[in-house]
Amino acid sequence: MQKKRLLAMLLALSVTCSMAVTPVYAVDYDCGSHSGTGAWTSDGASTHSRACTNTNPSGDGEPEADPAFGAACVGRETQSHSFTYTNKDGESHTVSCSANCGYSVTESHDWVNDLDSSSNKSATCTEAQKIAQKCSKTGCTATRVIDGVPATGHTYDKTIASVEHKATDATCTEKATYYKSCSCGANGSETFESGEARGHNMPSEWTKF
Repeated sequence: MQKKRLLAMLLALSVTCSMAVTPVYAVDYDCGSHSGTGAWTSDGASTHSRACTNTNPSGDGEPEADPAFGAACVGRETQSHSFTYTNKDGESHTVSCSANCGYSVTESHDWVNDLDSSSNKSATCTEAQKIAQKCSKTGCTATRVIDGVPATGHTYDKTIASVEHKATDATCTEKATYYKSCSCGANGSETFESGEARGHNMPSEWTKF
């Protein structure tokens, strides 16, 4: 009788053990404060990310008490791109991320006036104003010079009696004439008189015919 009772107890224990469920650790643990060590991958125009390497450090080691104990985080560490700009040509530059995440696009230059450039020139009689510009993006070295105010044209309002502006020499009866000129030195067509006529140069003795 005792043997039968012992056999029944052993059989019940065997059934109980065979019905025990093997613990399964959670696979969707999210640490909430992600940190990774691998390479970054671009997520688009704004951010890049990498796999989180954190694991769940809590719990007492018993899956029943903390199913996520020891599980790797399924989240990703995410950061904003850190852009660098490299001049490509006269119209555009390459925008890439300094984290080497693979993000790279081509954009048009963002032109702003370069007030410190020696290429800035005011408009003259014959040439338009020159405006120096540079790309505003740090790292991009693109520059250009564009026309501003058109050439002003000549204004012939200077009366300078010099050889550069002489139209005719003085004669016995008439004064020398000069062209009115522009501040740039160009001569106009209008003239003015300056100086004195040379006067007649009469011989000291007459010749009888």
